[in-house]
Amino acid sequence: MGVTFEPISIVMEAHSAGLALSKLTSSSLITIEVDGASYPTLVRERQRDYIKGSLTHVDFLAVDMNEKIRTSVGLAFVGVSGAVKDYNGILVHNLERLEVECFPATCPSVSMWISPCSSRSAT
Repeated sequence: MGVTFEPISIVMEAHSAGLALSKLTSSSLITIEVDGASYPTLVRERQRDYIKGSLTHVDFLAVDMNEKIRTSVGLAFVGVSGAVKDYNGILVHNLERLEVECFPATCPSVSMWISPCSSRSAT
């Protein structure tokens, strides 16, 4: 999957690249400019130094903006579970990512509302 390009090696300053890439997910679309050409890409893999934690390698995937891609998006859990709030329970996330098929510019963010719905009517 991805646009057919010959692989391009680029060098980035490690500290600033590490800061910028730490906020991105595998479904974050970024544009990379190399020798005057712009490439829409997704971050596919990040490798870090095990001891220092610094970024050592990043794989980007060039994408066609008019072609659907299959990617993984993170689930954001919103609210407080009734069991956690009322009974000091622990919320276990068995699923943290969801695979979706979408156009690169329209990759969704998925939020799961976990607070209980109230069936009480106002009187």
